[in-house]
Amino acid sequence: MLLLGVSGCGASHVASRSEVDEPYYREGDRLKRQGSTKEALGAFLRVIEKRGDDAPESHLEAGLLYQQYFKDPIAAIYHFRRYLDLQPNARQADLVRQRIDAAMRDFARTLPAQPLESQAARLELMNRIDELQRENLQLKEELESLVQERTLQLQDTIEELEHFSYTITHDMRAPLRAMQGFAHLKGEVCGECLKVENKEYLELIKTSAKRMDQL
Repeated sequence: MLLLGVSGCGASHVASRSEVDEPYYREGDRLKRQGSTKEALGAFLRVIEKRGDDAPESHLEAGLLYQQYFKDPIAAIYHFRRYLDLQPNARQADLVRQRIDAAMRDFARTLPAQPLESQAARLELMNRIDELQRENLQLKEELESLVQERTLQLQDTIEELEHFSYTITHDMRAPLRAMQGFAHLKGEVCGECLKVENKEYLELIKTSAKRMDQL
């Protein structure tokens, strides 16, 4: 209707090559042309999940599918607005805004006549729902950012512990080997003059130092 040339092949003229070359994007385009709209939507949503804020064309395709085939104006408006957020100066931006207006009217018609009698009240509710969706997305992004930050901190801590463990191990080996060498030398020099008890002590020192060196 309004965006006959926006999706599919036409989208590649304005999309970055990296997005339209995504395997899931190409799969979604192929499935959409075959009429497998549910599977196509899943493919485009996977591109969005993978690329985050670098998937405007996938948002557009998802919006068109939600509006044309799944009759879900709320989801369609969300993806259309995400597209405009990412591509505010796109040549088809005005057409996308018309799509949003049409979806808002579709949603308004689904609302009960009472107590929301006026069109203005219905549209106000529509805007509030959209605002809540945006807030939910922002919270999700903040949570993902926090998880990434904590993961990096944990990785840094693990690296510090590994470095500390290596340093301690390296620093301990020198005195342990010195103990082994001293005990061995003492046994050779004074072997005949040492008492049996003292020889056992020297062997215990060498054995213990060797075991610690192997830890």
